[in-house]
Amino acid sequence: MPCDPWTRPPAREKNADVMSQLPNFFLLGAPKSGTTTLYHGLEKHPAVHLSTPKEPYYFEDEYAQGPEFYWRTYFATGWTGQPLIGDARAAHLYLPYVPRRIYDTVPDARLVAILRNPVERAFSHWWMQYCYGREPLGFDQALRENRQAIGNGDSYEGEHAEQLWRAHIAPERDGRGLRPVSARPYIEAGHYADHLERYLRYFPRSRLCILFHDDLRRAPLETMRRLYEFLGLDPADLRDAPARENVALTGFSRPLFLVSNRLRFDRVLPRKVLAVLRTTLSQIGSRPKISPQSRDWLREHYEPHNRRLEALVGRDLADWDR
Repeated sequence: MPCDPWTRPPAREKNADVMSQLPNFFLLGAPKSGTTTLYHGLEKHPAVHLSTPKEPYYFEDEYAQGPEFYWRTYFATGWTGQPLIGDARAAHLYLPYVPRRIYDTVPDARLVAILRNPVERAFSHWWMQYCYGREPLGFDQALRENRQAIGNGDSYEGEHAEQLWRAHIAPERDGRGLRPVSARPYIEAGHYADHLERYLRYFPRSRLCILFHDDLRRAPLETMRRLYEFLGLDPADLRDAPARENVALTGFSRPLFLVSNRLRFDRVLPRKVLAVLRTTLSQIGSRPKISPQSRDWLREHYEPHNRRLEALVGRDLADWDR
């Protein structure tokens, strides 16, 4: 289903009130599906201003501080009147309490979701956490823990989602650096139909553009053109395909990241230098493969979710079941 094009809003006045300066589009995720690539594909456009850092915590953990805090903390620096202002927090897709908060704050926002084969996405999400030292368990055991937590009602889709998530992000929020995960969203984050339907309770379908990781890999320019049109940007302005970001981490990455985290390089190195360091570390060694048992369980688990997503987006996703 094509994304509905948008007439680009006019340039904003720098002295306008805060509510008129808030983001008017959101890159929602899913995590490990290409959100960072979309972010960097947009950030150099002169009509676009994106959140800094890329992923604000406002709607999940700072909502009580109000929109002025949101603007001042994540957008005010570097803004020169660009009409398109975007938030790129990839966890927004699956946190169930976030859609209503976004709607209450920016009811006419445009939403962009990019989705990946949920089996591959779950494994990639675990591997990133494992390499960063946050996940102490292998994938099979982490998946069992995730399943058990869901069975016990400790799910990111349940009534305790906000409490679980705030505990999960607390160490990095209060300066203690990366710590072991307190809960695991590997399974729930792939329930795409559930997540999108939550947004569609508040936003019309025309406000939601759904892209796919497979398309971004196979046809990056065409995928970015769809995004440009949805945001009211001229596709003719798009000269080059965006470089792939957050490339796959490898087996040797984990000990190096653990040393990096222990020495708190994030406190002493500029963000750009840290990004280069992490990219370099990510390319050393090899990457494991998902076990047949875990792959089969996830395929069976996601099959009904994928059928519902097919009906929602009008696209055959049978490849995800293979």
